[in-house]
Amino acid sequence: MKLLSFVLAIGADGKKPNKFEELDRSGKIMMKKAIAEGLLTSSTIKHSSAAGPNIGTIRSVPNSLKKQQICMDIPTVAEIRSAKKSNPQEEKLKKRITLKTIQAVMDGSYEEWMHHLTQNEYPVPTLDLPVDYSHEHFDYLDLGKDMIEIGTNSFTLASIVRMRPDPTLPADYTNRGSRILSKRNDAGQGFELVAPSFYTGSVSLFMGNDVKEPGHLDFGRSRLPDNTWLCIGTSVDRDNFGDDIAHIVPFVNGFSDGPGTSIKMNGSLASNASMILGNGLDDSGHLIPGRKDRTLDEKPRFGQQFEGDISSILYWDRALTHKELRMMCRQKLAAIGVSTGKCPKGYEQFDCRCYKIVDQELMSFKDAANFCKAEGAKLARPKTEQQQDFLEILMQQSHMETFWIGIDDIEIDGLHVWSDGTVLDYSGGHFNRYPTGAPDKVYTSEDCVEEIKSRSGFYWNDENCFKANAFACELDEIVDNCEPLVTPPPEILPIQMLDQPFSVLKSAGIQPAFLKSAGRRKGRDTSNDSN
Repeated sequence: MKLLSFVLAIGADGKKPNKFEELDRSGKIMMKKAIAEGLLTSSTIKHSSAAGPNIGTIRSVPNSLKKQQICMDIPTVAEIRSAKKSNPQEEKLKKRITLKTIQAVMDGSYEEWMHHLTQNEYPVPTLDLPVDYSHEHFDYLDLGKDMIEIGTNSFTLASIVRMRPDPTLPADYTNRGSRILSKRNDAGQGFELVAPSFYTGSVSLFMGNDVKEPGHLDFGRSRLPDNTWLCIGTSVDRDNFGDDIAHIVPFVNGFSDGPGTSIKMNGSLASNASMILGNGLDDSGHLIPGRKDRTLDEKPRFGQQFEGDISSILYWDRALTHKELRMMCRQKLAAIGVSTGKCPKGYEQFDCRCYKIVDQELMSFKDAANFCKAEGAKLARPKTEQQQDFLEILMQQSHMETFWIGIDDIEIDGLHVWSDGTVLDYSGGHFNRYPTGAPDKVYTSEDCVEEIKSRSGFYWNDENCFKANAFACELDEIVDNCEPLVTPPPEILPIQMLDQPFSVLKSAGIQPAFLKSAGRRKGRDTSNDSN
C-alpha cells in the first residue's frame, strides 16, 4: 500500500474551502457512493480513528502535531498490476479507488466531505413550529393554508410526538392510521404524515398529485413505541435518484427506519387544503370518519385522530442527510428534556438503557454473549413492547436479518431465562414476540432465541445456538440521572419458577422429562400428576 498524506487547509478567514459544494451532481453522488460502499472510510478529525478496509482507510496523527494530518492507504501501481493478472474486476476497482481518491484529495473535495460528515449541526428548518397539542384538549388544530406548500421539490417533515393510546382498549382498537399532519383535499392532492399507520403501526406518508398519485405507502418498517417522546418523520429526495424518481426514507429518533423506498413520482403536491394537526378534515371542514378494519370480526371504523401529544413540527424544502436527521432529533428531544446521547460510543439510549447492534461479525450465541460481556454488557433483553420496538429501529439500520437476543433454555429445556438470570413466564403473560405466543421447539437443539426481520415485521424464533448471527448488546449499567418510563414485568428467578406445582410448570412449557427428573431429585412423586 502506498501512503498518501495531506494537511487540512484553513483559509485566512478561518473557514474551510468549500470544494465539495463546487462539485457537480454526479461528482457528489460519486463521493457519497464511494464512502457508503466502504471504498473510502471517514473518521472524525479530532485525533480519533475509525476501523476501515485495507484501502481508503483514514488515520489520524498524534496530538503533538499542530495541524491535523490525515493519511490514507491506497492501492499502489504494483498492486493494481498484480490484481490485473489474478482478478480483472479487482484491478478495475482498485484503479478506480486510487484515481478517485487522488482526485478528491487534490481538488479539496474529499476534505470538504470529511468536514461535512463530522459537523454536528443541521440546516435551519423552513418551518419550526412549537405546538401544544394533546388529544384530550383538541380534536385537531387548523394551521391554515399557507404554513407549508410542497410543490415538486425535495422535502423533509419531522414532528416531536408521544403516543398515548387508550390503555383500556386492546392495541388493535386505538391509535390506528393517526394523522400527525394533513394537507390533503378531497381530490387526493397534497400530503399526510401518518403515525402510527393503520396496519403496521409504523411511519407512513400519503402523497398525491393532480391525479392522486403515488398515493399512500407504509414506508416505515418498525412499530413505534408508546408512551415515550419520539422524533419521527420522512425525508423525500426528488433530486438525486433520476427523473421522476423519489426516494423516501422514514426515520425514528434520527435513525432511518429501513432502507428507504424509491417510487415513480410526477407532478406537484401543492394543495388548496388547510394544514391540519392531529386529525384529518374534508373540504367542508368535517372530521374524516376514517376507515374500517375488515380483518376484525365486527369490522369497526377508526377515526384519524392522533392519541397523544405533539410538541412541534418541522419542515425543510430539501431532503436531510442521515447525519443531519440524527443531530436534529437529538437536539430537539434534548430541548424537551429527553436525553438520547449519554451512552458510550456505538450504543444508543432508550429509557435509561444503552443498546448496540453488532453485525460486522456473525457469532454463535455463546460467542455473542462473551462479546457483550467484554464490553460490560449482556445480550439485550426486550422485556417490554417499547424496548422491543426500539431494538427493531436499531436492527433496521443493519443489512442482516437475524439477531441473537438474551434469552435461552440451555440449562433447563422449556425454562427460558433472560441474560440477567430472570425467567420469561409465558403462562404469566410476559411480553414476547413469538408468532404463536411461545417457542415452537421444532428441534430439541433449538435452545437460543433470535429476532428475525421480515417485510411484515419482526418476530422471535428459537434456533440452534451454534448458528452465526448478528446480535444486540445491552449495557449492565443504567444511564445516570435517568428516570425509567417503562415498567418491565415482575422479575421471576428460576428457583421461584421451579418451586411451583408441576401442573403450572407444564403449562409454562417446561418439558415433562425434566419435571420427572426434578421430582426424583426433590423426592416428589410425579407419577399421579395427570396434568
